[in-house]
Amino acid sequence: MTQNATKKLLQTIKDERRGGAPREDWVTRNREILLMQVSNTTDADRRPKTLEQLHHLFGIFMPLETATMAVRTFGIFLLVIGTVLGGGLASAQMYHGAMPGEMLYGVKMAVEHVQLALSPNDEYKFGLDVEFADRRIDEIARLAESSDRHQELLPDVLASFERSVIALRGGLEKLQADDPDGAVELAKMLERKMTTYQGLLQKTAGVLSPERRVAVNVTRNSIDDTAIVAMSIIVRSHIDGDERASRSVVVSKFEDRIKQAEHNLDSVIADQDIFEEKSPAIRAKTAIAEAKLLIEKEDYKAALGKIVEVAELTKEAEEAVIQDEEAASKETEEIDESQDSEDQKNTEESKDSAADSSNNDKNATSAEPAGSADTKSDDTVGSGSR
Repeated sequence: MTQNATKKLLQTIKDERRGGAPREDWVTRNREILLMQVSNTTDADRRPKTLEQLHHLFGIFMPLETATMAVRTFGIFLLVIGTVLGGGLASAQMYHGAMPGEMLYGVKMAVEHVQLALSPNDEYKFGLDVEFADRRIDEIARLAESSDRHQELLPDVLASFERSVIALRGGLEKLQADDPDGAVELAKMLERKMTTYQGLLQKTAGVLSPERRVAVNVTRNSIDDTAIVAMSIIVRSHIDGDERASRSVVVSKFEDRIKQAEHNLDSVIADQDIFEEKSPAIRAKTAIAEAKLLIEKEDYKAALGKIVEVAELTKEAEEAVIQDEEAASKETEEIDESQDSEDQKNTEESKDSAADSSNNDKNATSAEPAGSADTKSDDTVGSGSR
């Protein structure tokens, strides 16, 4: 090797990267070979598919449970919209007869909510509120006559009924503000409805336990409030000279209210045997007598005030009855528990006494053979000596 060749070789080695670096073409060729071998050794079934990748990506933003609930809600929404828009046969046959606790009752309530939301005007909405209140009062009456398990559903149905009654009261007040002349006929109709509802709820309360009767009385109070609003509109229209609120109409409404109040108070007095002058029931009786006198004098505004007073006093009297019944029920339960405990104690003592008697009998029985053997032995000895 010449000196020039040696220098050239040394310069080439010097120019190489430390440790020796392979040529670029060799690196490229071998990298492709290596990647091909890795790809061939990978299990095709283990490779993530496009659908799985999308499912994983979707799950990051919305969990499976949430997606399922959203699909279910959307399905119910479509069913409700279809029922509302289709109306008629589907609604009447599938949902109208559904009772609380049944599968279709939730759809029935959802349909009603959508119908209210899509009401074209206040008059149409008022009509729906009346219809739905009638449905709830029917459901309440049927539940009260059902088993104890079904009666547990009463609070929710009562709350729904009360919302309808409050909506009716709000609709009447709005109409009175917007169109006083048009509110008179509506007030007369609504007052009749409230009287009917009061009678039905009073009958329902009579078959319920004191605990469940409390919820019924709360709803009855809301009915009273709505009836008073209707009565006030009728009285005001009469004072203003509206012929649709004639004297005969006003007197008839007062007589119906007084008759209902007297019936309620008679039930309270019969349950409580109240004779104290300051008791709510007796004070309500006095207020009724005063209201009758005011009606005779045609002082309807003051008579209406007395009717409101009667309603408040009747509530107090009914609450007192419920409290007395709850106290009596609690006392009865305590007596029953005490009696059960005494009976259990007597039963255990009887068992112990029977066990002792049995043990004594066994001891006496085991002692008799020994005595007989001794007697026999004595007789034998005596015979031998003779």
